[in-house]
Amino acid sequence: MADPEPSAEEALTKEEIQSTSETSPAGEKRKNAFTTLMAPKKKQPPAVAPARSAGGSPFKDRMGLGAYLGDPSAFSASVVIAHTPDFVVLHDKFPKATVHALI
Repeated sequence: MADPEPSAEEALTKEEIQSTSETSPAGEKRKNAFTTLMAPKKKQPPAVAPARSAGGSPFKDRMGLGAYLGDPSAFSASVVIAHTPDFVVLHDKFPKATVHALI
């Protein structure tokens, strides 16, 4: 006849069922995954910007176009298309189109 006690061959034994149904201690609260994911993110403190040095250019070796701004008339017409005191129009050295100018 059928044995009322579960056998070792069954998927879950009586001890396993009881151990899974145990609740966590009263001090611990289970977190809800949905609530955790939908909660607003904690604000991170703003990153501290590194202090600039007192001397030198902030762009160090990136002032390649500065020469054109300083004295555009010193360059040939194949490089400088036009210039005024407010702006300089240059042919780009590395064009990405047939006509490409820097203003």
